[in-house]
Amino acid sequence: MPNTKEPRAIFSRFRPSRRSLAGFLVGVLCGGGIGLTMLIHINPPPTERTEQVFIYGTLLNPYIRNIACLCQTSSTPVTLPHYEKVGRNIVPQENSVVYGAVIQVSSRELRRLDRYEKVPRKYRREQITIAGDDYWVYRLNF
Repeated sequence: MPNTKEPRAIFSRFRPSRRSLAGFLVGVLCGGGIGLTMLIHINPPPTERTEQVFIYGTLLNPYIRNIACLCQTSSTPVTLPHYEKVGRNIVPQENSVVYGAVIQVSSRELRRLDRYEKVPRKYRREQITIAGDDYWVYRLNF
């Protein structure tokens, strides 16, 4: 008995979205083939970086910082006087310094750092003054 059903296409349920189709076309037109579409990243418009954060732990690593705030920031080495690093925290201590760095972020990137540091469950964000300038710093909750 002959088969009366029409053959189904293998990808009959695949319906590409406009975004994936546009990315594919850009990749092909740029000469990169399909592999290039995976590397296309549309950067959001630059924002004003008005917040300064003193970092002293894992955020000193630029790769972790990039993942934590979804941004690329440069850091400036700074020392925090009258504090001591104890484990993953800093505590006030005379005649001590904490070596770290300062980064500048936007308010949106600061909220992303809050999520990374698990504010307010694990860490809290406090304002400190270093050489007359105000900075945010993350300290462990007790």
